[in-house]
Amino acid sequence: MIQEKLKKNRYNYKNFISFTVISIGVMVILTIGLYINNPNIILVAFLFTLIGMVCTKKENLFNYILFFIPSANVFKLSPGSFSLYTFISLFALALLISVYIKYIKYDVKQLVFIIILLCYSGLHLFNKSFNIYEFIGFFSILLLLAIFSNRKNELINVERNSISFIIGVFSSSIAGLILQNQPQMKAYLDVDTIYIANSFMSRFVGLNQDPNFYSLQVIVALSLLITVFISNNKDTVIAKIMFVTLSSFGFLSLSKTYLIIWSLIIICWLVSIIMKLTIKKIISLITMLFILIFINGKYEFTEKITTFYLLRFGGTNDLDSLTTGRTKIWEDYLVVLHEPSILLFGTGLNRLIREVSPHNTYLSIIYSFGLIGTILFLLYLIYIARTLKWSNKVSTLRLYLRVLPLTVYLIFIASIDLLFEDYFMMLFLLLFSVLYIETGKKFIIQNRGEN
Repeated sequence: MIQEKLKKNRYNYKNFISFTVISIGVMVILTIGLYINNPNIILVAFLFTLIGMVCTKKENLFNYILFFIPSANVFKLSPGSFSLYTFISLFALALLISVYIKYIKYDVKQLVFIIILLCYSGLHLFNKSFNIYEFIGFFSILLLLAIFSNRKNELINVERNSISFIIGVFSSSIAGLILQNQPQMKAYLDVDTIYIANSFMSRFVGLNQDPNFYSLQVIVALSLLITVFISNNKDTVIAKIMFVTLSSFGFLSLSKTYLIIWSLIIICWLVSIIMKLTIKKIISLITMLFILIFINGKYEFTEKITTFYLLRFGGTNDLDSLTTGRTKIWEDYLVVLHEPSILLFGTGLNRLIREVSPHNTYLSIIYSFGLIGTILFLLYLIYIARTLKWSNKVSTLRLYLRVLPLTVYLIFIASIDLLFEDYFMMLFLLLFSVLYIETGKKFIIQNRGEN
């Protein structure tokens, strides 16, 4: 029995390595295609991804979804076309359903929830503003949550899923450094150029359309590094190098929200060290911060970055200036929500109803679904959470660190509108799973009352 388990673990490890090689290879091909502006090469990258998904083990399907999140914005045949990442996600979902359909133990309550949510989201079906693609995406999310909550499934492996997303963020950042200044990328990337210290500087976006969306992904990757790897003393050298490197990339986004939440992560890490005080951990943290400061200090534009952050925070005299005008936008949306029909039922799944995004995911959810739809969806998430239980007894410290990734995610999305992004619920699912699953173990969710 032990030999069989070891053999299976070796096979799964090799299979994950092959996934990693294929994914990085696809990223290289995609970068080349974007660099020379050749849609045929981008199509080849897409086809290689689909082939890899068909040939891989089912445990790696969610890894593909997570790896390509940071490049979803540019994974297109042309700037105005549909993101191929959407097709990758739907294809992975179809493969998961085909694998797990025979194992699903149908839950009547969950089925009722899904039917009610679909009927509710289809209330605006005959409106001109109704977006069928967003409706299909919402349906896919409900199916993915249903698969996640099933006790016999093996969709999640926290460590490998986290590695997949972290490598995806890292590789897309490298690709962004190569591509950001290419003229053809202006149609893909919304790069802000600002004047600082008598010179111009561009905010780094990786392969995202906006520096704030990019910095969110970096923050999630950093919190996963702390929770899943560094705090558990797993591959700490590589994890710490990744932490320092990704932190540096994040600072290049020049995002105030990034700096605030990055500081919060460091403070939480310090608290975790104090809760389990060891000289080794203190030295480790001090060393990492020193290396981070030293590396960034070597760059010529470090002074510009520091000056920019000082100017942005130094120039804040009220909440609106601190949020870069977001509070005024929120007030405008709250005025619209005074209309009873919109407040209760929302405007439907359509991102184009108003010209200006609410810059707040929670406000966007209420605006789109109304209070009734929002409450229904929250009840569905609560129901799924109640059907699960902790994989084992955890210490206060471990529980504290498990909550960190989801907490920083929920804080960050209050400053950006992530509702209509393909990966909104994908990241939520990954971070939610960290709460329930012990790292290093295969994902097996147990229902309450099951031994």
